[in-house]
Amino acid sequence: MKNFIKFAAVALIVTAFTTNANAQFNAGIDIALPLGDFSDASSFGIGASVGYDFPLSDQMSVGGQIGYTYFSAKTPDFAPDDFSASYGAIPLLGNFKYYFADNTNGFYAMASAGFTIFRYSQEFTFETIDFVNGSFVTVKEKFDDSGSTTDLTIAPGVGMILNEKIDLSARYMIILTDGSSTTYLNIRAAMFF
Repeated sequence: MKNFIKFAAVALIVTAFTTNANAQFNAGIDIALPLGDFSDASSFGIGASVGYDFPLSDQMSVGGQIGYTYFSAKTPDFAPDDFSASYGAIPLLGNFKYYFADNTNGFYAMASAGFTIFRYSQEFTFETIDFVNGSFVTVKEKFDDSGSTTDLTIAPGVGMILNEKIDLSARYMIILTDGSSTTYLNIRAAMFF
């Protein structure tokens, strides 16, 4: 229910902003480079996102962005041969941009905040020794763990708009989890339409 309320609130804000003729939608490709402890579990991620920018003035805008990023999983050194894992992030973020020149060309600074739904799945087989009918036998057991969490996310970043149509940006994504954080660098190339 909480996820539905969050989604509905963002959808309402985006709908309200679509009445402005100067507002712009954009779609882009995302490349993610895991940092810190997250880099032990994944080497890179790739995804897609859509966004919306609503200009407040020539130098400021607000907007939102939603996307999906799939992260490739690294196999730990101790893992069995059949180890498999997958990770995915669905960030739902509000953005504030400050343009150093104007909102059609040049550099800008960005601050984003919102929520990320982080999905994970791990699966592998392991062997245990059991005592059955007076003798020790090897038993294979399967480990399967999957789930998702929804966590607060903040993301400072910088970007540049080229030719009024291309938006290149980089953000430091910080997903705040219980007692720690998951971090990655998100590089995005988008086009306004």
